Amino acid sequence: MVLTTILLNPIKNYTELPERTTGKYLYVSIFIFFFLGIYGGFINAGIGFLMLVILPYLNGLSLLKSNVTKVFVVAVYTIGAVLVFAFEDKINYPLALILTLGNASGAWVASRWSVKKDDKVIKLFLIITVSSLAIKLWFF
Repeated sequence: MVLTTILLNPIKNYTELPERTTGKYLYVSIFIFFFLGIYGGFINAGIGFLMLVILPYLNGLSLLKSNVTKVFVVAVYTIGAVLVFAFEDKINYPLALILTLGNASGAWVASRWSVKKDDKVIKLFLIITVSSLAIKLWFF
């Protein structure tokens, strides 16, 4: 779904979209993101890709601003999810530390890289990433 939406996207230039973050767009976003937060808190797989489809189309955000919003939202609900799993003693802390270091390193590099590039490069990278993940999940 995500890849199809990106490839068949009628929006060619995300930077020229008017941002729609008030009124009905705000309320629809809150409704959608509430359920994305529930899904992300339990499963988290592919949640960022879903957000990167919703934010440009619904709210008119550029891919760069959508990514910033995505990272913030994921950070907020991850804190809640980690607290729940920690309270239930369901966290493997050595593996969690490795995952945290990998995520933080990747986020640091990608954030610096994406700010220097335009939406076309980010969109191409997104297509490659979603395709690779789909192939891995389908065949491996």
